[in-house]
Amino acid sequence: MVYPQPKVLSRSRKDVLVLTPWLAPIVWEGTFNIDILNEQFRLRNTTIGLTVFAIKKYVAFLELFLQTAEKHFMVGHKVTYYVFTDRPGDVPRVPLGEGRQVVVLEVRSYLRWQDVCMLRMEMISNYSRRRFLHEVAYLVCVDVDMRFRDHVGVEILSPLFGTLHPGFYGVAREDFTYERRPQSQAHVPRDEGEFYYAGGFFGGRWPRSCGSRRPVTRPWWSTGPTASRPCGTTRAT
Repeated sequence: MVYPQPKVLSRSRKDVLVLTPWLAPIVWEGTFNIDILNEQFRLRNTTIGLTVFAIKKYVAFLELFLQTAEKHFMVGHKVTYYVFTDRPGDVPRVPLGEGRQVVVLEVRSYLRWQDVCMLRMEMISNYSRRRFLHEVAYLVCVDVDMRFRDHVGVEILSPLFGTLHPGFYGVAREDFTYERRPQSQAHVPRDEGEFYYAGGFFGGRWPRSCGSRRPVTRPWWSTGPTASRPCGTTRAT
């Protein structure tokens, strides 16, 4: 490939932070060459897994989710959509590009959406060991009530990544809605925490993205050594 020589003494973006205090890149548009990255991942023959939970009435969001993902998510790469649902018969048939497939994983129904949020990491962890490990190189976990509105590609892939929460971007750490009760295992003191991350878009490479059975002391993607990126998604209504 032929491309311009990078300028060592010139910053790619001057209006935003592009490096965390622990030297992980914060990936923005204009900080990467997508043509180079696409070629690197194609040469590796990389397959990306995308997990989404469509439990009970949330299955109604699935068609738009998959349609917009086909337009914007990892275009030109092999993708496996892992759909966790209690209604496998309601999973829509959406036209897919070459090398892309939908895999339906039937799970039990839950009374509250909060129960799904609490247990999804355990389910992802279990399936990671049983099949994801053998089928995909990276795993991306996204909420189903979102739609893709712009390019989201291989620039986000790393051993562990999270997404800066748009509602808390630029907010002082004292105003983050962390767990503040000292008796909680998830307690985060008011003078700690560099960024606030979205729980609806994260991932990484096996085994980093598969979660853990030990008690969580804080959101696991907030302490990792890798990138966070505002991405081309929005909540569906």
